[in-house]
Amino acid sequence: MSGAAKFMLKVRKLIAFSAVALAFQIAGAHAFEITSDQTREADGGAFVYDGHVEIVLEPDEDFEISADAIVEDGENAHYSGEVVIDLEGAHVQADAASLIPLANGGYKITSQKVTLETGEDS
Repeated sequence: MSGAAKFMLKVRKLIAFSAVALAFQIAGAHAFEITSDQTREADGGAFVYDGHVEIVLEPDEDFEISADAIVEDGENAHYSGEVVIDLEGAHVQADAASLIPLANGGYKITSQKVTLETGEDS
């Protein structure tokens, strides 16, 4: 596959996953967006995001992160072990994640793989 074909495939995947994230954002009225290389629905209605996962939180989004280990590196924080991110109406689990502050007052959470559950129990 040529470089241009690989690039277009990656762009199509990004557009498709952005559409899924946008639909989730609108349906749930959450102030965050998730993108990744791959996504799939798991048992029980959870979603698994895999590869270059980014969760962008708006400045007014309330969230809480807990983990087995936390290491701060300047303004960034790196979480490892059993990482749990609670957002309004959503619950995210990962083995590792990084929290990066954004210029607009929001945050970006990066990880290689996360599982997201939504609903009243989240």
